[in-house]
Amino acid sequence: MDHVNNAVYADWLDEAILATDAAAASAIGAIPRLARLEYARAASPGATVTTELWLDGQAWSCRLSDDDGDLLRARLEPLDTVKEPRP
Repeated sequence: MDHVNNAVYADWLDEAILATDAAAASAIGAIPRLARLEYARAASPGATVTTELWLDGQAWSCRLSDDDGDLLRARLEPLDTVKEPRP
């Protein structure tokens, strides 16, 4: 079909975190965890996708982009670190 669906972008987030070091695997294996994914746009066929990844406390933030700009902005957090707003 020559396209990447949203599930593949989520897989790329996990793969980028796992590629950093063994300690990062705890973020992928954390249950429960929260993944926030903002799909900016689809990658063009044949595009070279780059990943920027950084640790923010116990959460990982990620940006996938190509030559035309952002494709995905994402954050993966162990659920026990997420602060839910009070009603």
